[in-house]
Amino acid sequence: MQTARLPASGAGGSSQQVREIGSRLELFVDDWLIETMDGVELKLHRPVPREVVLEFDRPWEGPLSYAPVYLTEGDRYRLWYRGGGVWDGIRADRRPEPCTCYAESRDGIHWERPVLGIHETRGIRGFEPSRDNNISVNGLYSGGELITRPLKFEGRELVLNYATSAAGSLRVEVQDAQGRPAKGHALSDCREMIGDEIERIVTWKSGSNLGSLSGKPVRLRFALKDADLYSIRFRT
Repeated sequence: MQTARLPASGAGGSSQQVREIGSRLELFVDDWLIETMDGVELKLHRPVPREVVLEFDRPWEGPLSYAPVYLTEGDRYRLWYRGGGVWDGIRADRRPEPCTCYAESRDGIHWERPVLGIHETRGIRGFEPSRDNNISVNGLYSGGELITRPLKFEGRELVLNYATSAAGSLRVEVQDAQGRPAKGHALSDCREMIGDEIERIVTWKSGSNLGSLSGKPVRLRFALKDADLYSIRFRT
């Protein structure tokens, strides 16, 4: 098996430096957590179109609305965007007065505005806020592996965001800092994962509890076959 070793990134320091990740969600957007990759690659996924979420058809939005910005506040999404302006107040240069518009939603799909209008102008096409906007570790059908750099975590369970084809799979091995499989957590002990899940708890023959390894330097070895690994997180 030929192994491709990745150089340590400039901001990451030595490849032997232990990465402190605690219980933080870690995305595979670069090689900061990766020691080696063999038969896998980092892959950027395209966002998935999910139809129209908001029609710009209110009088104050005018012929052109643009530059949407949203914030999440509690259980509500708040959206601000620029409107082309009300045509009733035409300026001397024959352009409508621009304005700032506001809408809000509880689910990001159904939106409400303070005033209802009846003039349809145009809509925007929204995108599902999903992991497809992220970078994944992509393993080919022939199979491949990724081994992380030494890291320390906090928690008792390892949670993965992943997807495989019907013929694909994903397994995980926990190693010590020197690359030796931890007792009961070797690749052969791992329950094979198949499917598409945002939060999947990794289990081995002995269960999912990794509490005895919390706070100690470990490596993670991922074996992927026709699979994508988007992120990892340790939690209690």
